[in-house]
Amino acid sequence: MNNELLTVCKNYNSIMECEFLDEDTFSKKLVEYYKEFILKTDFNNPKSIEKTKTLDEAVHKYIEDYDFCKRLKNTIDVSAIMVDDFSYLNEFMDYLVQFSYTYEKNKEKVVVQTKWI
Repeated sequence: MNNELLTVCKNYNSIMECEFLDEDTFSKKLVEYYKEFILKTDFNNPKSIEKTKTLDEAVHKYIEDYDFCKRLKNTIDVSAIMVDDFSYLNEFMDYLVQFSYTYEKNKEKVVVQTKWI
């Protein structure tokens, strides 16, 4: 993997090394699409770099944040994305980036109250 890509995609290694349950084919497909998309990044284009960086953060959030994962799956037709001849990679990645932005913007703050004994 080239150094430019690893500089932009700080979560690349953790995403690629993540192991999913056998029946979680959507998550495996998402990582496959992520890899396919980021390998096409034009490092001479600042917009392309920014989109790749944001996508990297979104996919990492998908892996780490169960609520994000669940909400994303509820907003898309998973079966349409799982097809072998999926031809909407850019659109799906755009959607994932936008979903991540909206999720963060609307995320409810979780306040944990502790009771001291």
